[in-house]
Amino acid sequence: MAQQDRNPILEAIVKVVEHGESPAALQELVSRARAEMAVLRQEVQSNFDGLDAHVQSACANDFEQVNLSLNVYEDGLVLIELFFQDNNINTLTRGGESVRRGNHLVNEMLLNFRNNALAAMGPTNIPDYNLLHSHYLRVQRGEARDRGFANLVDRFWNQCGIAGEEVFGQPPSEVRDTLLALYRRHFEALKLLKKYVEEGREELLEKGMVDVRETFTELRDTLPQMQMKLRSGVPTRMPVVNFVINMAVEVAGGRMGDKVLQDALEQLRDLYNSMNRQFESVARGHIDSVLISEEAQKVRAAFEEMSTAIGYLDRYFDERRAELLLAGSNALVAAADQLHRSYETFQEIADREGKTLCVKCSHYNEKSRRTCEKCGAMLLQAAETGVASTFQYQVGDAPAEGAGGDGEIPMPDNVRRIFEAVNKVAEAEISLEDFATEIAWLEGVVEEHSHAYTRPVINIDTVPAEKKEEVRRLMALNLEAERELQEGADSFRRGLALYRQFIDDANKDNLTEGTRIIWEGARLLHSVQQKMAPLKEHVGQ
Repeated sequence: MAQQDRNPILEAIVKVVEHGESPAALQELVSRARAEMAVLRQEVQSNFDGLDAHVQSACANDFEQVNLSLNVYEDGLVLIELFFQDNNINTLTRGGESVRRGNHLVNEMLLNFRNNALAAMGPTNIPDYNLLHSHYLRVQRGEARDRGFANLVDRFWNQCGIAGEEVFGQPPSEVRDTLLALYRRHFEALKLLKKYVEEGREELLEKGMVDVRETFTELRDTLPQMQMKLRSGVPTRMPVVNFVINMAVEVAGGRMGDKVLQDALEQLRDLYNSMNRQFESVARGHIDSVLISEEAQKVRAAFEEMSTAIGYLDRYFDERRAELLLAGSNALVAAADQLHRSYETFQEIADREGKTLCVKCSHYNEKSRRTCEKCGAMLLQAAETGVASTFQYQVGDAPAEGAGGDGEIPMPDNVRRIFEAVNKVAEAEISLEDFATEIAWLEGVVEEHSHAYTRPVINIDTVPAEKKEEVRRLMALNLEAERELQEGADSFRRGLALYRQFIDDANKDNLTEGTRIIWEGARLLHSVQQKMAPLKEHVGQ
């Protein structure tokens, strides 16, 4: 009845509510769930009745909580059945919410009931070991045909392998090395029990049970310690990440329930989604240079790492393996640090893209300067284009007139002219025919200049030895500039095509999007100018 992953009843409700499908399949699922719940209630009651008195006393509250969670699930089924009579969508959605909540509670309460009952049985307070020990006693009593012991050993063996791989995949650290050594010992202990199952040698059984008890105990004691060391030793610059790690420590140590960690994870998910959206918005607004592209990919990789880390912690609520809390916390620390470093680098490079590089001393200057603020040399951009205007198109996404920030670059006269025409046609200050004339003029300019580029010819053998490395670097930049020139021209063509579309449909969204695309092209051409200029002094050598 209770599903660890997706509940089919909830999926069927979505199909009925959002897609208008017939509720027939939902009715069948609800009927099946009713029968499964009746069986589950009987099984839980039978298991509780079969426990020794002291074990019943220890887990009586857990047994009650299981029944209460089943009631929540059943209340949801009642509401869904009521929908079949009144066809009220609100009744159906309320029933679905109750089923969703009951589904989660049933899984959690059953796990608590199982673990606390096993802990009370002894001989230790470690549920998994106690379960293995109960099957070991059956083996000792001669119940060798019972496959329960062998199946349980296989299960723990597989879990250990998965946990070890997850830890191995974490960044190198003292915590990682300690846990890897522990999982290796646990693996070797389980290996003895597997060999017993295969060979039937009693000495392997006895030795394996002793070793497994030791390693289970080490795991129980070590995981919270490693979490605590991680929390105190590797703080991140993201308070929400630190809070999640703190809560994972408390949950792993049994000092706090799951709810606070779930709430903390929800906050982290909200922050993650918000940061990701903001980054993509910023990244789309910058020049598509090789450096920007590489750093943007690093930021995206860090976001992926954080998503993976959150996934580890989410899996804990299904699988209840404490090592998932540690793996998730480790991955969160690594992702948060990587995200901070890569995003800072991205911002630094993106900021430089909007400034003028001094060829003489490599200092980045504000674009309005004519001379370098560090060495006083004349800046190539200022010498060729003069002081830039800050006029920018205001209808679309570009910054408003006089706005500062990363969006500004020196505005070429032809871009200024077409943007002025866009503003005028948007306000009906010029006719569509006049606007078409302006579009045709800029189309001609684009075609003329995009095909007029000639790559500088430089004989590297004639360049002085002390300048060869610098010239080679400039030549590589020039090749990149050649590509950007064509991409910039394509951006102009696409933007102008949208302007023409506006003439046909009067949709101002085409003006907005066309202007954004042309502005991207202008940024690319600005980058081309910066990359080509330093190579000119070497042409003909």
